[in-house]
Amino acid sequence: MEIRNPNNLPEALVRAAIGDKDHTPDPHRMSVTDLIDSPWRRHLKQLHYGELSVDVEDMTWLLMGKAFHLLMDKYAPEEAVSEEKIEIPYGGYTLVGIPDVHKGGVLYDYKTTSAYSFILGEKIEWTQQLNVYRWMLNSIRIEINKIQIIAVLRDYMPRKAAEPDYPNKPLIAVDIPLWTLEDTQKYIDSRIEAHKNLEPCSPEERWAKPTTFAVKMKGVKTAKRVLNSKDEAAEWMVNNIKDMKNAFIEERPGEDSKCLRYCNYAKWCQYNRYKEEMNEE
Repeated sequence: MEIRNPNNLPEALVRAAIGDKDHTPDPHRMSVTDLIDSPWRRHLKQLHYGELSVDVEDMTWLLMGKAFHLLMDKYAPEEAVSEEKIEIPYGGYTLVGIPDVHKGGVLYDYKTTSAYSFILGEKIEWTQQLNVYRWMLNSIRIEINKIQIIAVLRDYMPRKAAEPDYPNKPLIAVDIPLWTLEDTQKYIDSRIEAHKNLEPCSPEERWAKPTTFAVKMKGVKTAKRVLNSKDEAAEWMVNNIKDMKNAFIEERPGEDSKCLRYCNYAKWCQYNRYKEEMNEE
């Protein structure tokens, strides 16, 4: 992977983004983040990692997360185990995980995220990742009885703290539900099977949003109602809008948000409906 610096920013940013290790994918090794991610995306990564180029500015949040992890590793208590790599042969792969820190039966994981993500609630991938780490730690005879995310809200706005559901502070501890070790092993087995039997990304893996139809009034930005089909929108408009002359239906095309904005390998994906557009950029 090439990290570009088109605006001639300090070289330290590029060096920090590259890091000290060779990240060239090994088909026989499976990181926990790859395990829980789309098998098709990992497949594309195996094929095209060497062709990938990214502007350093687009790695801003990764750099912030890395900086916070380095700080927490430096100041971890002496009795804690911090950033220790675990490698376990399993299912034809070497599973690789690096839990952030654990101490006294508690596993902590640091996440630099947005306040909006926190408001939406616990991310399923957090639960998946950390329960797999717990299973891996158990396999080397380290018992974990509690898991917590330490969330750093990078876009926190104090003036919103009084609003319902908005976090009170920009640094928050979030308890993650514990799976049984048996259920976690079944989950790992199912993910390994998925990686061995490649299929295109599911709607969930694409973060697919359906096309919707908004009933709106001329000169008004917000919609009166948003429905799943044009017929439903037309029926609702007839039954609920008196001023039909100024009413109209706005189609809001659906999209695969992850493919469009968050997948570095989308331009090589034969199933990506934005592929031609991305390759023109």
